[in-house]
Amino acid sequence: RSRAVRRVVPGALFASVALVGLFVRRGSDPNESIASVPGQDGSKRLLKMLGSPFEGMWRTCAVGGGTCHCIGTLVFSDMIGDPVREINSHGDMMCTAEALGAPEGLGPRVCWCQDGVLWGDEVRKGLASLIKQGLTPRVELASDEAQEPDCSVESDGLWYGCVTMSRRWDTTVVPQVMARAAPAEEQLDMALRKLDACRRLAPQSSMRILGVRSSSGGDVVEMPVKAANVCSMVYRPDEGAM
Repeated sequence: RSRAVRRVVPGALFASVALVGLFVRRGSDPNESIASVPGQDGSKRLLKMLGSPFEGMWRTCAVGGGTCHCIGTLVFSDMIGDPVREINSHGDMMCTAEALGAPEGLGPRVCWCQDGVLWGDEVRKGLASLIKQGLTPRVELASDEAQEPDCSVESDGLWYGCVTMSRRWDTTVVPQVMARAAPAEEQLDMALRKLDACRRLAPQSSMRILGVRSSSGGDVVEMPVKAANVCSMVYRPDEGAM
């Protein structure tokens, strides 16, 4: 991955400077110190200092040891923005290596959130079922909402595949065909993050998932619904997650 992609935010070296200052700096009120160990109040002050890296895209949600509230994609990184863990989050998560299953490392850590959709139990169970059957979840976006696209044969031609590279928990980029090598739990997490990534690409488009065999051209631009083993609508812009 390029340096630009690997860094959560370019120029985030400011964040490390801010954290170093955390141990020596005091607020405008000389009687109010910024906590050297990020407790609840100290974390809030630090996050205010760090700000949001990409407005509308990534936001700092916790420093190491704090609680990150994130519905979407959560990245656990070092202070200069190099990610060490990327997961789908659907609520409060402790910003620690142990809680996120990340390797322990020296130095302070930060959690970032890219807001997404709260995919409900039905979507999660449906994806888990596809993966258990050995199927690859193919995410598709609708090209014309006026025709009310769905899973019927009549909607063929209104859908196109959201072809994106996937990232494993350790942030390694892998093609769709290689995602099958990951454990089932990780495949589910990757699929949920892909749903969020595709929705960000086309927020006003409906989305559906086709369950396909890896050998059946899951990355082609268009695929007739009959070529899939399973089809399920998962998102409409006027309804949200289904």
